[in-house]
Amino acid sequence: MRILYKVLLRNRFLQFVVPFFAISGLFFVVTPESWYPEWFFPRLTGLGGMIYATVLLGSNLVFPIDRNSDLLTLERKHRSLTRLQNYFAISLLLTYGGTLGLYRWAPYDMIAHFAFPFLAMIALSRFIYRWWDIPLRTAIIRTILIVAGASLLWELTEYTSDHLLGTNSFGDEGGRNAFKDTAIDSSLDAAGIILGFILVKIRKKPWPY
Repeated sequence: MRILYKVLLRNRFLQFVVPFFAISGLFFVVTPESWYPEWFFPRLTGLGGMIYATVLLGSNLVFPIDRNSDLLTLERKHRSLTRLQNYFAISLLLTYGGTLGLYRWAPYDMIAHFAFPFLAMIALSRFIYRWWDIPLRTAIIRTILIVAGASLLWELTEYTSDHLLGTNSFGDEGGRNAFKDTAIDSSLDAAGIILGFILVKIRKKPWPY
């Protein structure tokens, strides 16, 4: 608990996001389903919120910083991890907003599909570069593979969710135009990856952290 407290203490954005996910998630789990419209899945949404809170805090346990490193390395690793957490938190907030019903507004889904890979390309490539001290080119290639794989996994998750849980995330409402929806989502994912790649490469030197 002491470690988790320190994580929140030095990241003000997570001070807001983590309690928001945890409290709202618990609320959706314990409140009656009759309170919500038919299209909303409170138990699934609540479970997701609590998982998001756990993942954001758990990243510090998965990627502990070696306190024996020199001061410059400590500062760079701390900044890269903090910014990765912040970008990841933004992406999770967008996902959470979708489960709360914003996906029913068509442009929101398009914005989310572009924002996820775009933010991931910038934050994850920087993190990989600094954390493992590898060439920036290698970090970018690894990031592209991870983000592209995650985008594909997300489409498969939507498809599985619709068929097993009865959601309507794959295609239009009712599962119509699934191929068209997937093509648009994949195009936006690719656009986010490409623009993120351009912004990462546009600097001749790596970021100073």
